[in-house]
Amino acid sequence: MKFLFLLSFRLEQFLEHAEDIEIVIPQLWNYLGELLGPTAFDGNIDLNELFKCILKYVSKHKAAELFAYMLQTATIDTSREDLSAILNRYDVSLYAFFEKEAEAKQFAKDENIEFALGQGKSSLNTGSSNQHSARIQAELRTLILKRKARNDEVFNWIDRNVSSEDAKAPPFIRALVTVVCEGAMEREDGGVCKCNINILKKRKPLLQKYIDDNASLQIHAVYAVQALFVQLDHPPSFVKSYFDSLYDEEIITEDSFKAWENSSDEEPGKGVTVTAASEFFRWLKSAPEETGEES
Repeated sequence: MKFLFLLSFRLEQFLEHAEDIEIVIPQLWNYLGELLGPTAFDGNIDLNELFKCILKYVSKHKAAELFAYMLQTATIDTSREDLSAILNRYDVSLYAFFEKEAEAKQFAKDENIEFALGQGKSSLNTGSSNQHSARIQAELRTLILKRKARNDEVFNWIDRNVSSEDAKAPPFIRALVTVVCEGAMEREDGGVCKCNINILKKRKPLLQKYIDDNASLQIHAVYAVQALFVQLDHPPSFVKSYFDSLYDEEIITEDSFKAWENSSDEEPGKGVTVTAASEFFRWLKSAPEETGEES
């Protein structure tokens, strides 16, 4: 309602003079972010159009400030995971407001909104592929998390809605791995999140069919776990628990984990995820020696 109220006073006219108003009201972007935040991410507003309107009259730097305040306000009632999914659906990310990726990443870190970076550099004018992936992920969430659909039902839905080519593409693999990992997640005291191995085993056929021992897709699967770790604000035990489970169930191989670790592709949260996985990699490196000692 607040947003509609603001619209009635012609948002564009307000934004046209916003930077002048800021001289009188230094906290303008903070106030505006608090006003827009609760309603901008409820699915009833086209975020692409909203930020096109904002960028028409406001500098990218000020728009980034407003975006950050909106997200910080929205996280009071909405999880970072859900906000990230909404942003992906509309293809909106912090990269739209910065010339260099490093600047966007530093801003996100400073404002504690790394989940808003998405999975790669983007702009408000890029389009359908990311939106399509977000829609697929939303449908998979409905099937797997809400309806608790059987694997055969999920296979049938994928066959009807995802082309064979897309089903072997990184965006789909990331979406599927994300949802399966969400479904297997158990929260414990102290913010600890771990993988329920029994639930993962039940969903294992889904991952095996589409990853299909493809090393490149296995690496993308690891990046999906990394992205989920970032979206959840780095819960303790999360990375080791999921890496252990995915390795033990032979969904992701040792070589693929090592390829991810050594990859130069610095997606959001890579450094902190590698650090969180240090115990897993120490075990991985010592495992062959232990096996040799036993034999």
